[in-house]
Amino acid sequence: LNVVPTDDDVFLSEQFFAQPGSYKAGLAGVYGNLALTGAGDAGSSFLQGIDAGTSQFTRCLWYLQDLTTDEVIWSYENDPGTKELQRNTWGSNNPILLGMFSRTMAEVALSNEFLRQTTPEKLSGRGVTDATLLANIADYRNEVRALRAYAYYTLMDLFGKAPFVTEADPINFAGPEYDRQELFTYIESELNAILPNLKPARTNEAGRLDKAFAQMVLAKMYLNAEVYIGTNRYNDCMTQCSNIIGGGYALKPNYLDNFKTDNNTSEEMIFAIQADGQV
Repeated sequence: LNVVPTDDDVFLSEQFFAQPGSYKAGLAGVYGNLALTGAGDAGSSFLQGIDAGTSQFTRCLWYLQDLTTDEVIWSYENDPGTKELQRNTWGSNNPILLGMFSRTMAEVALSNEFLRQTTPEKLSGRGVTDATLLANIADYRNEVRALRAYAYYTLMDLFGKAPFVTEADPINFAGPEYDRQELFTYIESELNAILPNLKPARTNEAGRLDKAFAQMVLAKMYLNAEVYIGTNRYNDCMTQCSNIIGGGYALKPNYLDNFKTDNNTSEEMIFAIQADGQV
């Protein structure tokens, strides 16, 4: 049924995209999912059945990549799931594993929906004709595709498999399960396809990705390609690292400068997830 919601807090996509500024707001939502858990306070989450604190992307990523190694000794183990990760005794029901997988698949879903809502057909149907806005939306779409590829890279790296869904699939489509080889092939192809159209290194506004982001993800993939696909790709890794350095990125003389409030100016940070309440 074609029913219009009566709840003031519920609105349709066509209402949202009625204003030109909504397209950048939608882009911010895709980026924001990597920093936030929901649209409300710190305890809010749009992922049902998961505590907000155990579903924040960067927190879960740090837990899984560092707390599970001998690099970290955690001072407390009260949060659900942390004890098992620190002591390498986790199982498939670990809430942090669930939170990470769910949050990252949510990134895929948000990316897919943004791409569905910004096709040439959708834009034409809404009467979007401003050349500058159309050019900006094209940039937004390329960035969202890069973020989706990064989400699949994270899933490939941490879990070795993931449901594969794109904007061409219907909403609530389960998607076939892709293994590491299939995910690697997709991510590599997708990043190489959009790389020429991303902003040159260090020219995008703070918080948004550029060419070096795609090159960084490719470099990380190639560095560990023997694990992912059983193939040595070290030369390709070197090529991407050289491209990043050639784009103007370099190590800071003082490492701690990367953690200052003006680290958006750092030539070392290729991509920083925004955690500034003023942004």
